[in-house]
Amino acid sequence: MACPEETIVMERDQRIDILRGIAIVTILLNHISIPLRTLFHYHGPTIPTLTQYGYSSAASLFVAMSGYMVGMVYLKRPSPMKAAVKRAGELYVINLIVLAVIVPLAYAAPPALDSYWKLRPMVEPPFAALIRFLTLLDAPAFLDVLQLYVALLLLTPVAILLLRRSPLLLAGCSILLWAAMQVAGVVFTPDTVLLSNGHSLNVLAWQLTFFLPLIAGALRLHHRIFAWFEARPAATAWIWGALAVSALARIVAAERVLPLTYELVNRPLNSPVWLFHSVLVLAGYIGLLTWLRGHLQLWPFQLLASLGRNSLNVFAASIPLIYVLSWGFGSLDWGFAGYLLAFATLLGLSLAIAAWGDRRKHRKKARPPVAASQAA
Repeated sequence: MACPEETIVMERDQRIDILRGIAIVTILLNHISIPLRTLFHYHGPTIPTLTQYGYSSAASLFVAMSGYMVGMVYLKRPSPMKAAVKRAGELYVINLIVLAVIVPLAYAAPPALDSYWKLRPMVEPPFAALIRFLTLLDAPAFLDVLQLYVALLLLTPVAILLLRRSPLLLAGCSILLWAAMQVAGVVFTPDTVLLSNGHSLNVLAWQLTFFLPLIAGALRLHHRIFAWFEARPAATAWIWGALAVSALARIVAAERVLPLTYELVNRPLNSPVWLFHSVLVLAGYIGLLTWLRGHLQLWPFQLLASLGRNSLNVFAASIPLIYVLSWGFGSLDWGFAGYLLAFATLLGLSLAIAAWGDRRKHRKKARPPVAASQAA
């Protein structure tokens, strides 16, 4: 499962990898907590995340950082459009492999679990759910982000054509398309726009979170962004203050006072509040890493960077692990100890996968050119 956009590039700022690692840890925390709470009625404490107490998800950060890396790495290649389509095909196969690994659970899991997982419809005639999965229209739990990534890579050649004309042209088209989906969500209701019975994300709405960072990656804007935060340390404090306010608002469900609450605050259509909060979260982490720039060689940040360098492999592997661990520890009903053990196991296995990925990349880089050509 080699990942071109995760190739270690000497000019790449390690803070980008750390940001991706933060996104992965947040995804792991959220994804192990959701089924334990929803399916097994775990009511104990959980490790808090900005997205758990906020109006966005770690998927936003993952998609944004993936778009940035595609812009920074792919557009340097002789045939970036061909590379994007090829990568989409590889990810589609990975998506199928993950589904094949987890779909046997459809025969073993009780109906209450599958009401959230949405696996059983994949194996029941007339296989409409499976067809929708194969055509990127729907997905079981946690597979929606991988499916979204495939669709976004398939749209990337069009984005590259627009970008070559003008970055502003791509940005304008992306914003207009996102806005059109928001209007459609109000006029037709989000469920109608999604045409979904399971878990899915509207590609035309979420493309904004991918293509605007792609533009930034193509322009190598991370140097300027980090420099901006370095020159304005107080900005980070203000951003984290805003995140604290949004967390309090989420806890008391302040969004209920808004008109069109669901249309403004929903994940599938990447709604305005959702989008704004995801930008706030990303800015908060960038500012925090700027504050801590003298300590980024410490082992916790190096582990995060390793997860970030191998984020796609870790994320894909985490899906079946989360299914099994949440079912296993949820059934044991060990309370907070079970929750901690489930997350510790998931994180430990994810770090092992990331370490394996790093070793594999280093061996490939260290291989003599002659040996590499013979192996090819």
